[in-house]
Order: sequence, then structure tokens, then C-alpha cells
Amino acid sequence: MAITVQTKAKFQQALDKKLIAGLTSAIMEANASQVQYEGGKEFKIPNLDVDGLGDYTRNQGYTDGEYEFSWQTKTFDKDRGRIFPIDVMDMDETGFVLTAGALAERFMTEKVIPEIDAYRYSKIFGLINEVYQTHAYTPDKSTIFTEFKKHLTEVGDVTGGVPMVAFVNALVLGTLESSSEFTRMLTETEVQTGDIKTKVLSIDGVQLVPVPSARMKSLFTFATGSNNAGGFAPHANAMSLNWIICPVSAPLAIVKHAMPKIVEPENNPTADGYIYGYRVYHTLEIADNKKGLFRVSYDPIDAPELSTTVAKGGASGKTKFTATAGTGNKLGYFLNATERVVKFNERVIVDGDPVTGFEEDYTSADPFDASVNDYLVMVKYDATTGRVLESKTVKLTAGEIT
Repeated sequence: MAITVQTKAKFQQALDKKLIAGLTSAIMEANASQVQYEGGKEFKIPNLDVDGLGDYTRNQGYTDGEYEFSWQTKTFDKDRGRIFPIDVMDMDETGFVLTAGALAERFMTEKVIPEIDAYRYSKIFGLINEVYQTHAYTPDKSTIFTEFKKHLTEVGDVTGGVPMVAFVNALVLGTLESSSEFTRMLTETEVQTGDIKTKVLSIDGVQLVPVPSARMKSLFTFATGSNNAGGFAPHANAMSLNWIICPVSAPLAIVKHAMPKIVEPENNPTADGYIYGYRVYHTLEIADNKKGLFRVSYDPIDAPELSTTVAKGGASGKTKFTATAGTGNKLGYFLNATERVVKFNERVIVDGDPVTGFEEDYTSADPFDASVNDYLVMVKYDATTGRVLESKTVKLTAGEIT
């Protein structure tokens, strides 16, 4: 039976509704109207800063003000798709349980929706991490409400009461709900996205969006799909995100093209069966002047182990270590009488200065003073952000000191 143009249109509308209903990040797509398309892979997002009020005088009148408006050129960075051939005999022999519609629904629900969400949240983390508004916190029911409320208050303070939203890891939300202070402040609000109405929780007027924990990670690997099953998975250094709090209008989720493709058997030149395909060309961006309006909480992990060797330093009372920093990175170290744990993404350089006890910009194999039983924490860090990438801790022995 041929699939008519009208049937295809209804099929696409049904998939679009399923996509919007399933995406926890769907609210971000409403902000795409701010975007100016350039054609090709590029688009522009607006960035506007204005002066504040000045004194008005009866003789001179208004004080001149200035504004700075610019378009930031960005590039679409996610072009994803998949195609499935469906043999007509497979459809017949499964009693038509297997159909293009059934396959499309499963594909959208289990693969497309989770990946788009995961990409958006991880992209937000990466952008906000650059401006130092990501904060390490391990959820604990005795402190979680205080931490969450602090971030709500901070965002509300810098935004001046504009509508806000909190995307919360579903497991973390469970911990939050164990706080009686939190549950007392909860209210239920009805939110509409397109023609879909959803009842959501809010606190202090801020919408709470529960997000499946598997989608709330700091970094994902997106498989090419060539010679593999495709999809996405957490990166080896991924950290769980607790929550993302921001103005509703700040994250720009931009979908340039999202289209299902259906080919009937009579139009299939290579096989006797239907072809179902889906492609989505999209990205997420945040204007530079909006990045400071976010607060992102993440559960820290230990830094990956740095490949290094420790040896005598040559002169009396000295040691040294050898490691490779790599392009864009530097080496440094802590030397303490007590052990110090260094976390991945921890800042060892703040506002251009090393944190207390940290020796920055170390040259590999350069001798320095040390004592037996000192704890040497060797660190590789990003030269631009000052964040820890790898580390290794050793308790120095007599054989490692001259």
C-alpha cells in the first residue's frame, strides 16, 4: 500500500510531537527565534550590552549613553542520521508488528530523544565551564537544599527576576525531595510547549525539569555509526551533572533540519521493502553575555592518572619528576606533609594566580626541594582554564630524594 503525501505529513507531525514531548530540553528550542541564519553551516546570535542611567540636568538634559551590539558567528556542529531498510516479508511474518511506524517510534524514544538531550546538557557544561560557573558538589541530603537554594538565589540575583528554569538530574531530585524545606516550597505549574501541556514542579517560581540521569553528564562520545551501532555514551572522564540553573531565554537550542524519510517498496530501487530514515542537523549555543547567568553543579571525580616518573634530583635534598604536558597544557605540583586529593576539573589557577600550595608552570625533570615522607601531587592542567586534567600522588621515599 502506497504511503500518500498526506499520510507522510501526519507521520512527520506525530514524530515531531513525540520529539517535543520526550525532550526534557524542548523549552530551549523556543529561543531559536533570536538566531540569524547565514546560509551553509553558519548562523549568528545577538550580543547586546548597554550603559546604565546617568544624571539628568535641567540645562543639559540627558547624559549620552552608549551601547555595544554584535553578532557572534557560530557553526552547526551536530549532523546526525540513520536509515533502516524494512523488508516487506519481515513485516508480513511479524504480523505487521514490525512497521515503519513502530520502528520510528522506538528509534525516536530510545535513541534520538536521549541523544539530543545529552548533547545539549553536555554542551552547556562545556560552555559554562569556560567562564568558571560550574561548581563541584557531591549530593548529600543534609546539605543539598542549601546548595541548590544558593544557586537559585545567585542566578536570581544576577538576572533581576527574569523567568528561570532548573534542569535537575532525576536521581539528584530524589535526594532534594528528602529535604522537608524543599518539599514545603514545591508548587505545581502547568507549562505548554507547542500544543502539549505538561504539569511540572516549581520552587520560588522556578520551573524544575527532571532529567534522566544518563543524559546529565559533562561529556559524551558520539559514535559515527560507521561499522558500529552508533548512538552515544559517557566519555571516560564524564562527570554527573546535578543541575543546571539559568534564565529560560539563555540556552539556544537550534534545529536547522529534522526530517523523517520514508520510501515505499515500489520506489525502492535496491530492495523489496520500505526505507525509514531520520536526520537531525542541530546545535546549542549561549551568547557570551549570558554565560555568567548560569550555575551548573556537578559531582566531581578523581583526576585520571598522570603518566610520570619520580627520581632523585641530583643535588642534596632534591627530587624531580618527568611527565609530558602536551599542547595547551602545563605541569605543576603540590608538596605537603599530608596527602591531598586532586579532582578532575579542579581549578589550580584562579584569576591568574596559583591556589595556595600549588607550584605552577613546572618544567619536566627540573629538581626541587623535598623531604622523605612528603606527599608529592603531580598535576597536568589546562594552561587556559587552569583546570586539572590528570594527576598522580606519591609519598616520597629516600630513594627518590638525593
